[in-house]
Amino acid sequence: MGDPAAPRFELTTRQYPQTIYSTGSLRLDIALGIGGIPGGTIVEFDGSEASGKTTLAYHLIAEAQKSEGVCAFIDHDRGFNPDFARRCGVNVEQLYFSQPEHAEQAFDILSTLASAGVFSIVALDSLSAMVSYQELNRPLSVTANKISNDSPETDLELLALSLRRLSGILHRTGTCVLFTSQSDRRMSTIYHQLAAHPARLALKLNASIRLRLSPLSNLVSDGQVIGSRIHARVIKNKFSPCLQPIDFDIIQHQGIDKTGEVLDLGVRCKVVQQKINGIYFQSERLGKTSSEANRFLNQNIIVRNEIEKAIRRLLIPEIYTAAA
Repeated sequence: MGDPAAPRFELTTRQYPQTIYSTGSLRLDIALGIGGIPGGTIVEFDGSEASGKTTLAYHLIAEAQKSEGVCAFIDHDRGFNPDFARRCGVNVEQLYFSQPEHAEQAFDILSTLASAGVFSIVALDSLSAMVSYQELNRPLSVTANKISNDSPETDLELLALSLRRLSGILHRTGTCVLFTSQSDRRMSTIYHQLAAHPARLALKLNASIRLRLSPLSNLVSDGQVIGSRIHARVIKNKFSPCLQPIDFDIIQHQGIDKTGEVLDLGVRCKVVQQKINGIYFQSERLGKTSSEANRFLNQNIIVRNEIEKAIRRLLIPEIYTAAA
């Protein structure tokens, strides 16, 4: 028999976040391991130009609004497209929107909204467009003579200070703060001097989830480009191990091709049966070909949602077990 005075260790069930918002991409939700983006966290979408960062933010806001969540979008990049946001599912009339003039104003708005306790998602697009008040009001003659490769230390210090304030608030308010940022080619040389620039690590240390996006190829139909394929890699995830990278499609004037993902994963997981005379989900005939099944699911969202639920139960069973 063991020593009764020895310490005893008991295995406990893993705790998952209570509120999880889908990213709009089923493949990405599964790669995150918990079915989406949890509330009360700081998230970063990093990538090059035209890599789908803002589109993914639109879909995340749309999914939060479906759960009756209140969302805000801080457009520092001046690139908000209300028509495209609507096609991604965003209820623009119910979206709190702001276009700050400088970085200090943007971070003040972000801190106020995130600490209010009523918002589900607060997105800031993007960090790459940040300009401080001091630099914005600098004479043009001084700006023209400024060395082009100077690093914006003022903006990084503002970001570090803002994150320091938010980190202790978000877990109480349950608000998810999302940052989009553009990849910098000089990052490999910059990070050799981290000891002299600790503010550069602020977002990377405070973010619970970080995604890196990059465009792979164009989607072509009948000789015309209809969208792009995006490569997504989870480079940090505090809630689940980072799984293998995934690819998802963004269709022009539509957003993420969720129906195509549901159909493809359904066939691979054998939730959807592909028979000789057609494609079936349980006793429901979706169509004879993949294009017909895709068209059917776009017109019957209820059936698509049932297939998606079956796939999630099969590929992320821990989430449904914890929820039950």
